[in-house]
Amino acid sequence: NNEWMRLDGQHILGKDHANATVPKPHEGPRHWNTGPPYLATARDMYQIAVKWTEFAPRVVQIHPHLFSEMYGFIYATLQLQLPFTLLRSIVVSVTTTRTREGWALVDGLNDEEVQDVCRATPPPGTKIPMVLHYCERYMYGPMFFSKYRLKKNIMNCEKGLLQPPSKQFVGQFNYTVSPPRADLKDNYRPDPQPITSNRTAKREAFMLCGLTRSINEALIHHKHAACPGNSANLEMTYTVFNDPSNY
Repeated sequence: NNEWMRLDGQHILGKDHANATVPKPHEGPRHWNTGPPYLATARDMYQIAVKWTEFAPRVVQIHPHLFSEMYGFIYATLQLQLPFTLLRSIVVSVTTTRTREGWALVDGLNDEEVQDVCRATPPPGTKIPMVLHYCERYMYGPMFFSKYRLKKNIMNCEKGLLQPPSKQFVGQFNYTVSPPRADLKDNYRPDPQPITSNRTAKREAFMLCGLTRSINEALIHHKHAACPGNSANLEMTYTVFNDPSNY
């Protein structure tokens, strides 16, 4: 959004403010309202990084909230006059959004193709988003994921890997279930809630399939490198339901 335009640009840019050209509001969504992942040449990214590290702390001084570091990046590209081409198809994150992300690629897959994301790398030619941004809670049927609910010791050699979805996972459920609280202070009873949209169900399944597989791949790589002998636990048994505490 254009919230960064409403900040005190003179405070953020300092001596660079006199040479800055402030874009019109309609230009923000076209070239400036950027967010990760960022793609740029090494030369451009170096120049951006220099200004970014200069401007971001000033943004935090007047806007100590979420996205302040991203607004610092925007002001760096603005001062350098490096407009971006914004691509919506690279990233998926919020399963209920309509047009802001690359969900059209996922919506165009059938259930079997989404299931392929659970099993392994999809066949060549399959068009899917490049990046899964794990900023939400994802729930579909008996599966749940939140990055805030992962065990703090998940990288320890003795801790198991994430339990993957079942072989017939996609298209099988029309409900979600939340896990017990992390502090274990509730008298937990499963309370299934209906999923009202087949599209949302497919998206939730896609995120759960992709993130479970990619996190396990990273954990396996880490454990092979860090765990001595045969001490690495590679059993895919861990879920937030069967081990809900964070510690």
